[in-house]
Amino acid sequence: MKKKIIKIIKVDWNDRKTNSDIISILNFIVENEVKIRESYFQLIQSISKKKINGKSLSSYYKYNVDYNLWNMSNVYESSFYKSPQITNIIKFLALEMIISKNNPNKIILLELPVELNEIVRGYCSKSKIYFELKKQKKRKFNIRFIKTSIFLKGLLFYFRKLFTNLLSFNNKADYFLETNNSFIISYLTHIDKEKISKKYYGTGLWGNLPELIKKFNIKINWLHIPVDFKSSDHLFVKLNIKRSNNSVRHNFIFSFLDIKSWLEILKDYFLYVYRGSKINTKDFFNYKNMTNLFPLFEIDFVSSTGGAVLIENLIFIKSFDNLFSSIPNQKIGFYLQENQGWELALNNAWRRYNHGKLISVQHTTVSFWDLRYDNKFRYKDCNHSPYMFVVNSELAKYHFKNLNYDENQVYLFEALRYLDLKHKDNGMNNKDKILILGDIMKQTTLDMLEIVYKTIMDTEDKTIKFKSHPAQPIKINANRQDIETIDEPLSDILLNFNTVICPASSGAAVESFYGNLNTIVFVSRGELNTSPLKDSKDVKFFSNSKELKSAMDKRNERNERSKRNEILLIDKKTPKWNKFLKNIYK
Repeated sequence: MKKKIIKIIKVDWNDRKTNSDIISILNFIVENEVKIRESYFQLIQSISKKKINGKSLSSYYKYNVDYNLWNMSNVYESSFYKSPQITNIIKFLALEMIISKNNPNKIILLELPVELNEIVRGYCSKSKIYFELKKQKKRKFNIRFIKTSIFLKGLLFYFRKLFTNLLSFNNKADYFLETNNSFIISYLTHIDKEKISKKYYGTGLWGNLPELIKKFNIKINWLHIPVDFKSSDHLFVKLNIKRSNNSVRHNFIFSFLDIKSWLEILKDYFLYVYRGSKINTKDFFNYKNMTNLFPLFEIDFVSSTGGAVLIENLIFIKSFDNLFSSIPNQKIGFYLQENQGWELALNNAWRRYNHGKLISVQHTTVSFWDLRYDNKFRYKDCNHSPYMFVVNSELAKYHFKNLNYDENQVYLFEALRYLDLKHKDNGMNNKDKILILGDIMKQTTLDMLEIVYKTIMDTEDKTIKFKSHPAQPIKINANRQDIETIDEPLSDILLNFNTVICPASSGAAVESFYGNLNTIVFVSRGELNTSPLKDSKDVKFFSNSKELKSAMDKRNERNERSKRNEILLIDKKTPKWNKFLKNIYK
């Protein structure tokens, strides 16, 4: 009788550098990234198609015929910025592939997060695999995000928005009523201080597009989306900017919500919270009858169906519907593409009321692991898509192609946000000047700074400065007075340095790379490399002090930047934008 062969595999959940007998799940993901990413997209679609009362989850969350609250949810959006468990979901899908490939009898998992215990245990049990944990760290706090607390947080979010913006309806500016106008939807951030000093509004997100439009004697209706809880009306007063003049009009997402609209939003919130309570999450997040993935989706699901995310999405829908049903036909509209939930509501409202061409403008960078950029408009439950997608680089165009966009709808124009970027060829000869850049994800920036504090010492031959993300101010450790905090626009100061350190999730690495600077990128331990430059040999990456020191020591080891124009299309004359605007405004 043959003795049964016991095949054991060891899988490390967090480390890239492991012994030869241990599989690094992060390295496995790198080697199989295309297949794993596609399996993630398929997982989200399979959840969306699960049935409740004979309807798919997507159909169950239809709202006023043309809108879809499920498609606006955090689960569907798949943003690393909003969904803390995305990395673990991807790792689980990778683990499934590892098990399928190796067919083990036993699996030993190193540093598996506690929240995956039952998920992996269930999967292994159904697969008849013995499951063992090692080096597992317990949580400092075992906080259970229950539906009641998230529901109350949703109400708190609602009332904060209501009381901050209740007067916005009475203060709104009258939009231009002519049909030959341009409509721009934008975040109220990255304020252009130079333009503000000249008494007119500007934002770095759009570069000189407003000025290009005005050359054709076209008026602009602006709609601003605030990024905080402060009063947008008060901001314009503080900036001393008039919301109305002969060429531009400014309103905010809250400007079209009267008290009746706010009450309707609250009523609909209670209605959809009740709907959400009818969903059996064990069924909807049952994965191939092998395990229940709900613990990884719980926060996103509950907040999107009964919390602050649901409230915010109802606000967006009501605002867009009130706005675009009440103004004359807008010939052309532009919005910033990040594939956030509100963008789907915008497209549906725009088309519902028969406005003209709506153009999606990719304003920042696109990385392989930015899962938001999967083309949601290819699915049947997304009713309306933009007229066209504008990208700002060959690299972005390549990603869009691989993310299932129709090549005939994707156009490469100059990178408006980065037109002031320059590069220098003698960056290595300057005194050691280091710029540290923060990201919108606060904890990631803090983790990066802790490693910087330990590694880069205060010496006379170094100048070290720190610039926070505009939407996430952070204070430097008081013990590091050698690190000066600055607030100037990045394009104005970048070439004053020869080394830039920033998190992987920040698009600023691309600006540094384009500028021919030493670019050192922080990847949090256990996280995916979400940098747009993750495959570049000229960029150094680090997750700990030892790796940062090595990256600093090897800064001069770089190749020629022949691929600079592939990562951003920069031309201050903007010939492509000019040609396009000339054609649509003729």
